[in-house]
Amino acid sequence: MLGQFEVGFAAMPGGGPSTRLPGIVGRGRAFEILLGGEDFGGELAERYGYVNRAVPDAEFVAFVDAFAERVSRFDLLALADIKRFVNAASLPADDSLNAQMQAFADALARPAAPSIIERAVKRGYQQRTDLELNLGAWAGKFGAEPGTLPTR
Repeated sequence: MLGQFEVGFAAMPGGGPSTRLPGIVGRGRAFEILLGGEDFGGELAERYGYVNRAVPDAEFVAFVDAFAERVSRFDLLALADIKRFVNAASLPADDSLNAQMQAFADALARPAAPSIIERAVKRGYQQRTDLELNLGAWAGKFGAEPGTLPTR
C-alpha cells in the first residue's frame, strides 16, 4: 500500500508530491491522491501511473536483482546522462520543493496537526499496528479536535 495520508493530519505532504504527482498521474488523480489521503494497492497505483509496475511480493527480490544486474553492466556516463535529461524534463524546479517543505512545517506548527498526531501515536501510529498498516483508512475517520482547525 502507498498513499499520501498527510491531509488527515491537517498538513500538506512535504517532499514534493504536490508538484510532482500531477506530472506523473495527471491533475485529477493527483487531487484524488493528495486530497483523499487514501492508501492505494499496487494494481491501482500501477493503473494510475503512481508506480511503474506492481510486482507480486514473491517475485520482488528476483525482479529487483535482475534489473540492477542488467543496469550495472551499462556505461556509467550514459546512465548519468539519461538520468540528467529525464530529470530536467520531468522534475519541478527546486524552489517549488522548498515552498512545499515550508508549508508542511507551517502545518505542523498549527494546533490541528499536533492534536491529531498525539491521538494517532496513542492509537499505534509509527508502530506495527493496524492503524499504521491502514493509515489512509484511519486518516479519513479522524479529524482535528474541535477548536483546533482554523475558521473562515
